[in-house]
Amino acid sequence: MPLTSSDLLSPLTTKGSMDDYNARLNKAFSEFTATIAANSVATRAGSAGSFSYPIPADVAALPLPASSTTDPWGNPIIYSQPVVLNNVTSGTNASLTAFVLTSLGPDVALGTADDIVKAVSVAQLKSEFIKSGW
Repeated sequence: MPLTSSDLLSPLTTKGSMDDYNARLNKAFSEFTATIAANSVATRAGSAGSFSYPIPADVAALPLPASSTTDPWGNPIIYSQPVVLNNVTSGTNASLTAFVLTSLGPDVALGTADDIVKAVSVAQLKSEFIKSGW
């Protein structure tokens, strides 16, 4: 079956932009993660070496950049925690998933093959904490 021009251009354009949707989602997921990490650093408790960094159960009150709250198809990025993790400390298991970010993909249906999911581990958050002032 021959390819059409739409088959070739659809992966390159999203809402009139030549940005690749994967690049846009990676940027949105990175901004989302950095905002959560910065908030955790700003609201940490304890002292150097024994800080406790809160992980939000809900991100509605966070100052997330508008570009990080929707996917390339205009749908909200979904934030969830598979395991309730209230705080991260130096002793928190680095392999735990701190939170998950999900784009519903172009079909706008959760749980389908085109969903794009980014699991953020405690190790990744600790790395962000270092950038933000661990």
